[in-house]
Amino acid sequence: MDEFLVMQLGITNRCNLGCIHCYEELQTPRDMTSQHYTTIVSKFLETADIWGKRAVVWLTGGEPLVHPDLWNFVGFLQEQKDSGSHLSAFILTNGVLMDERCVSYLEKYPVVTDVQVSLDGTSESVHEAIRGKGTYKKTVDAIKLLSASKLKVHIHMVVSKENLVEAYTLPEVGLTLGVDVLTVTRLVPFGRGKAMRERMISPEEMRSLYLMLSEKRDEFEKNGVNLLIARNRCDWPVVFYRSDLPQEQLAKNGGHCMIGNNHFAVLEDGTVLPCRRLPVPIGNILHQDLREIFDHPLLWQFRRKHTLMKGKCRLCVFSNHLWKYCSGGASCISYGYYEDSFMPDPQCPYLMGKEAGH
Repeated sequence: MDEFLVMQLGITNRCNLGCIHCYEELQTPRDMTSQHYTTIVSKFLETADIWGKRAVVWLTGGEPLVHPDLWNFVGFLQEQKDSGSHLSAFILTNGVLMDERCVSYLEKYPVVTDVQVSLDGTSESVHEAIRGKGTYKKTVDAIKLLSASKLKVHIHMVVSKENLVEAYTLPEVGLTLGVDVLTVTRLVPFGRGKAMRERMISPEEMRSLYLMLSEKRDEFEKNGVNLLIARNRCDWPVVFYRSDLPQEQLAKNGGHCMIGNNHFAVLEDGTVLPCRRLPVPIGNILHQDLREIFDHPLLWQFRRKHTLMKGKCRLCVFSNHLWKYCSGGASCISYGYYEDSFMPDPQCPYLMGKEAGH
């Protein structure tokens, strides 16, 4: 089994922080029940097995560490793996509650292979302007604890004008902290992030940053540095424009939106979203078969997104014969910005053969 089916499972909408860019709206606090959890995971594993794919569960929230049954939930995943399921799990956390006890628990469950920690500034002042006072040291301490464990550790930064300068220093900070993977994503303007729409980085700023990240990844790979800068992402922009470039160079543009293919999200009440960053319900896994949900008309539109793009994307080579390297950019950002996922990515730096700003 080489292909994966990924379920981002929000086990709670509660969080111990109130980050200014978060796509969560203020809601009534709600935790997923144990009964619903086992039902959802069982349905997911059954479908992954039928489709011949490895199952990957991302446990998230809110903040997953605030859920009182988290360790029982992880234990259930371990039981399924021990029973023969092709399964692995990630924990996505802000790191503030991650202590030695949590790390020791995680190491007892081999089903959990990776932990992603959000770090939105390489300095205390910038990180805490986004995530709140007193969070920086706790987050960095958590990363250090995890890096000393057998778990694979990811750092995740959401970039905006608030932290753009420090995004350039993130690779070196990642090396210092000893993490395995570095991911830089863009602000999605909905939820609390809607108020930060004017703080989204410009197309020129985006291209400059992601060119640096791409070059740094190449440098690390060439020199055998064990820090992977995640590049195969839907929100990694087109930074290499010429269509006559070799395929290996064009592939550094990242990838196209994978909604409707190998990824979906489930909320605390079983509501299924195409992606956690695209708040459009397409069903409820507690009441429907997952295969039925995957037949939703919206998902079929996304599977042929490159043929449905609007505006400048209609004539762009990256929505035509090179669609696998972009296909309109980040659907979630277009949705948050225009309320239409098929509009061009508002931060796209490609101006039909000309670089933004030139």
